[in-house]
Amino acid sequence: MIAPARRAGMATGFYLRWALRNLGLRRTRTLLTMAGISVAVAILVGIAGFYRGYRSSLEEGLAGLGFHVLVTAKGCPYEAATLLLQGGEIPMYIDEQVSWEVESHPFVEFVAKFFMQTRPGETGRQHRFYLGVENTFLVMKPWLKFQRGGWFSGGDADETVLGFTAASNLGLDVGDEFRAAEWREPLRVVGIFERSGSQDDGTIFLPLAAAQKRFDKKGKLTGMGVRVKDLDTLGRFVEDMYELPSVQVIATTQIQSTLMRLIDSMRSVMLTIGVCAVAIAAVSLTNTVLMSVFERTREFGILRAMGGGVRQLLAIVMLETGLLTLFGALLGNAALLGLRGAAEWLVRAMLPFAPAGRILRVTALDQTGAVGAAVVLGALCSLVPALRAARIRPVSSLRHGE
Repeated sequence: MIAPARRAGMATGFYLRWALRNLGLRRTRTLLTMAGISVAVAILVGIAGFYRGYRSSLEEGLAGLGFHVLVTAKGCPYEAATLLLQGGEIPMYIDEQVSWEVESHPFVEFVAKFFMQTRPGETGRQHRFYLGVENTFLVMKPWLKFQRGGWFSGGDADETVLGFTAASNLGLDVGDEFRAAEWREPLRVVGIFERSGSQDDGTIFLPLAAAQKRFDKKGKLTGMGVRVKDLDTLGRFVEDMYELPSVQVIATTQIQSTLMRLIDSMRSVMLTIGVCAVAIAAVSLTNTVLMSVFERTREFGILRAMGGGVRQLLAIVMLETGLLTLFGALLGNAALLGLRGAAEWLVRAMLPFAPAGRILRVTALDQTGAVGAAVVLGALCSLVPALRAARIRPVSSLRHGE
């Protein structure tokens, strides 16, 4: 006599083999349905990963700036802020004497003046990002560590410190000479930073006075990073700075809130697209299973005539649908991981001011949740076909197709 547990296992194996066989009978239809499910899963998981990645990259980028307030020349403040985050050139200048008024403010801890310029590289395909800074730059970003070498010997020395990526791309080391087409005199490399994962990795640093001289912008700044002593005084400090002529002031918190509102709006549109994809996949799945049940009416009728109950028929149809959604969800997750680089490139092409860092961060929890949700959706979509199969009568089903 067969034990109940063994009998249950045999029955489960029988249902599983039958479900897999039925899925393989109509391979084209099965693959198309799985493709629809995989697309819906990839879209939803991608949206979750994009939102998390963009927020994290934005927060990391703003934290990597090292200051609370950005002071630049009059213009669009958010354009200036996003150019700074992206490592681009701010095409506006302020007089260096303005920094004296900012530094004398009682709420200010320190001011980091900088001068930014970009120039085409030797091949013309990549641009070089130059940043003229003072010693306060290291105070503003204490996490930057030297891999080798050290800081400038003077404020106007013909020297450069290279970010990790910049040194690698240029093939330079400490003691080498850095030559650029726009300058006659070379710069001597005195230091190379360790990898930081920020826009600083691709930056060519110069002493502030030397950068102003080489780009013929003596006494000019592209901006100032200001750190206040107490964040509670940040609002009052910003209000005071508005009284300065020819400058604009924006707090990093304002940058984050503004950009996140924009991304929230975009996420709503993307979620609408995702919901539409899920609805299409659900309709396609229901239609596929209904067609499968209709085509196997005689098969189900024979099973009923041989003693198969309603529960067995329901289990067969729901198991078949569950396997279909499970395989589709797994395929969608695999496709998203495989095409993550291309997807991130596409997002950056659509968002010209995307922050540095990885902006598509998919977690195992996202993928597991998507697989679980897909299986639940499959169970719901299988209810109508399963009930249709359970109502099949053996006698009438034998006449089906005659």
